[in-house]
Amino acid sequence: MVTSILRRKVLARDSHRCVYCGSTGDLTLDHIKPRSQGGGDEPTNLLTSCSPCNNRKKNAGVKEFAAVVGGPEKYAEVMENIKRQRSTPPPWVGRPKVWKAE
Repeated sequence: MVTSILRRKVLARDSHRCVYCGSTGDLTLDHIKPRSQGGGDEPTNLLTSCSPCNNRKKNAGVKEFAAVVGGPEKYAEVMENIKRQRSTPPPWVGRPKVWKAE
């Protein structure tokens, strides 16, 4: 279950930007590995997405979605966005931590 506290933390970690398109409006949380495929609600499986991107992604994983909307180049761009946004520890973490995108 994604709590409001976890939601705020993930949004802050991702700089309140959609990792797919960079939008700052109408933000939601998206699962890197969808729940239907066994993904959980842990912070490492959540990312910030705008509603239009999240609706287009539907039940696909990040890799499948990025491939559909732009091929391998788009997937590489999305993964770079995730890594860049996670390169700085979030404000609630007392010590540095490496964030990994799956």
